Amino acid sequence: MKYLSYLVVFFLFFVACAEDKPVQDESTEVQTETSQSGQDVLQNLREKALDENDRSGRLKASLKPIQEAFSASEAAMPDLEGVEVSIDDDCILRIVNHANGNIETRVDLNHLDPKGFSLVPDATPDEFPGVRVQTLESAPLVEIYRNGELYTKDNEIVIKLKDRSAVERVTPVLLQTMMICRGDI
Repeated sequence: MKYLSYLVVFFLFFVACAEDKPVQDESTEVQTETSQSGQDVLQNLREKALDENDRSGRLKASLKPIQEAFSASEAAMPDLEGVEVSIDDDCILRIVNHANGNIETRVDLNHLDPKGFSLVPDATPDEFPGVRVQTLESAPLVEIYRNGELYTKDNEIVIKLKDRSAVERVTPVLLQTMMICRGDI
């Protein structure tokens, strides 16, 4: 008797599934809507795209994710406050941190080695992860200014952020900006 009730339930389930409408009509509608919205998205991207010949605009736009990452990291990192990221037409990158005075890191992106990237680990809970980029031939071309005066020169730039996902977003952006400066893209 127990098996008979299971058999009846299975049979009713099978019959109910066999009477469904064909799925083909629904998928056609979905495909049409998706392709139309895909065309709209593509048109929207074309309208917002920067002109390939606008090097200055491309440079400034490429730094937006870096600025956003610093802004998002400020609450978690006591050594960051009011960080400003900028670049000029000569590819001079400036990162100004107002946490401990006016600390400005300045480097010509053409002097950074595209193969000189390495990650800065956060081995202990009080450390933050980051990315390090060496200069070409390890020359001391990264200038650190304190309150407007040259404090020191270094052979690498180090960018530390609140978490690894922020570093993962910033690293390709920095490489892309370097490539724009070199005329590679």
